Amino acid sequence: YARERIGHSYAVARIMEQLMADTPHAAHAYLIGLLHDLPEFVLEQSFPDAFERIVKLAKGSYSGFLASVLKECHV
Repeated sequence: YARERIGHSYAVARIMEQLMADTPHAAHAYLIGLLHDLPEFVLEQSFPDAFERIVKLAKGSYSGFLASVLKECHV
């Protein structure tokens, strides 16, 4: 699973870099692509039970996902 995540992040980074290749922001785009899933990883590691429940609820619909996030965050 970790290798898939790393591979995914690397692929997104390369795509972002290529999309921005003709601009002075290619390096920034690469970094953004590489780190785009970092918040999800941190949440998953910090709150594994809540994260698992949110992911299960999210599979239904976006509104279900948003509602579950707000509930888990006690908002």
